[in-house]
Amino acid sequence: MSSPQQSDLGQPPSPPGAASSRFEAVEPRLRRAAEGLGDGLWDWDVETDEVWYSSGFSRLLGCEPGLMPPKFSAWSSRLHPADAEASFLLIDQHVSDATAFDLRVRLRLESGEYRWFRLRGLPVADSAGSVRFVSGGLTDLQEQTLLERRLEDSERRFLQRQRMDAIDSLAGGIAHEFNNVLQAVRGYVAFAMEEVEPGTQPHLDLEQSLVATDRAAALTRKLLAYTREPEFLGRSFDVGDVLNELLDLLRPVIGENIDLRTRWPSQELPVVGEQVALRQALLNLCVNARDSMPEGGELLVRAEPFRVYETRTDTAAELPAGEYCRIWVTDSGVGVPRELRDSIFDPFFTTKKVGHGAGLGLAVVRGVVDRFGGAIHVHSEPGVGASFCLILPVHKGQAMNDPCVAAAGLSGTVLWIEDEPLVREVGRRMLEAAGLDVIAVRDGEAGLEALADHANEIDLVVSDVVLPGVSGARLLEETRRIRHGLPFVFCTGYDPMSAHGRKLLDLGAEVIAKPFDRDALLEVVAAQLPARAAVAID
Repeated sequence: MSSPQQSDLGQPPSPPGAASSRFEAVEPRLRRAAEGLGDGLWDWDVETDEVWYSSGFSRLLGCEPGLMPPKFSAWSSRLHPADAEASFLLIDQHVSDATAFDLRVRLRLESGEYRWFRLRGLPVADSAGSVRFVSGGLTDLQEQTLLERRLEDSERRFLQRQRMDAIDSLAGGIAHEFNNVLQAVRGYVAFAMEEVEPGTQPHLDLEQSLVATDRAAALTRKLLAYTREPEFLGRSFDVGDVLNELLDLLRPVIGENIDLRTRWPSQELPVVGEQVALRQALLNLCVNARDSMPEGGELLVRAEPFRVYETRTDTAAELPAGEYCRIWVTDSGVGVPRELRDSIFDPFFTTKKVGHGAGLGLAVVRGVVDRFGGAIHVHSEPGVGASFCLILPVHKGQAMNDPCVAAAGLSGTVLWIEDEPLVREVGRRMLEAAGLDVIAVRDGEAGLEALADHANEIDLVVSDVVLPGVSGARLLEETRRIRHGLPFVFCTGYDPMSAHGRKLLDLGAEVIAKPFDRDALLEVVAAQLPARAAVAID
């Protein structure tokens, strides 16, 4: 490629000093106006390669006025390597065509720093159409470019949030509909099992149907987890159980060239949250660790009790004084550069190649930890490895991985509101089998009518959140108005700990996620019935 100064445009040679002498006669007011705008002027004799630079041009590049060599290379040699080839080609083309050009380029200052500039040029042709001179200006665009970059970053983050909201909405809607279907399937399979002799092949087949249903329910929870809205059931479980399950998942995926080591105490470390969500978060960390060690290495997963004696505010989340569990995932991989540590938990941020990562894994981890009321830290040295530490508050009670609720022996009247007929029938039969009287209705309006007609008889309201007509939230408000203090439970296929779900909890309603089994439903119902208060109708 020939640079512009090497172009053979066929003009007759110009006399020495032609470029500078042309500008000695320039109207002084015009030159002062250009200097006042902060622009630099230049005039290039294409034939001799002599260039006249104004004092403003020199100052923009950090040079003393008058000290820039009067050559094209005085500025072209300062082009950023990434801009040089394209700039030369463009200038060559415009000079050949005798057309104006307008470039945005990075030029190196005397200090060695690169800044953004706007370089404009207007070829001046003679009567024969041959270009002899190119005149133009140089404008500093650094501040404008930085502002544009900030605006682009803001737009990108805004679009990411919109995309995340769209995914949240889509995933939540799918989960809601799918969980309603699973609720009906699970309920009717359980009813059928009660009619079949245990140990027979039909009974075993039905058991496998329940297993498949539970796996499908776990898939919906993972779907919600990947949109940073993991389902949070608020049940106590032992971290050790999750780590044991994690090992079974890890062994097939980490590869034989990675040495997997584990260490945690035999004592229980009970935490309150969603067991599937924590397992997914830890699996994400371990898969990231594997990917950071393509040639092999060591992966250590360990847990330990940890006590905070005074409220900690030096963490990503404030940690009140109390008992905690620390879970470490440590690898010997490439590490996390310091400049990226503040970004790695952002949605869609990824250091992996296109097609090899969606940038959601660590965002899921942060969301899960937040829902447990904990904090997460990253310790890393480039080339040495990375260590992610999850700090989760320990539950004072015992872990309750397998709650056992009496299938019968309850008493009272439950208002059951559900618009899906199959789910409504499943819930009614579960509650009646436990000894409860059930008023089952299809929507919020019918629920309010039942409340008005049986206000003093109803001991508990169990309702879906999304209902035709009167919504679940409105139904809760009206129930409080009709009979203040009446226990209220929402059962929903949506995330109970989404912003909407937390609002319902703040209003005093319990929340149970679909698909639930009989024991889970009766556990919540039994906890609410003894607490019912004898209150008057407004």
